[in-house]
Amino acid sequence: MATSWEGFGELLATIQTGLPVGHTRWDGMVAVLASYQKWKNGNRDQAAQAADEIDGPLGEGLRAWYTHLRARADVPVVTPRTSPSGRGPG
Repeated sequence: MATSWEGFGELLATIQTGLPVGHTRWDGMVAVLASYQKWKNGNRDQAAQAADEIDGPLGEGLRAWYTHLRARADVPVVTPRTSPSGRGPG
């Protein structure tokens, strides 16, 4: 993914809107960023659905990342019990 320095600011501004920029690789990145924004906002199902529509390695990587994040969310966090004095395991 390359672009000239001239117009780079405009490219980034377009990417931030979530609209396609007209270049296959950059458009793929736009789709990834839009999907991840949905994920961050708590719209997990919408994010996963958007990831399913992204072709190639970017889509594959994003789907794998979401699978990893969902698996982590399903693992209970174990914390050591603290004694009534608050000084370690009790």
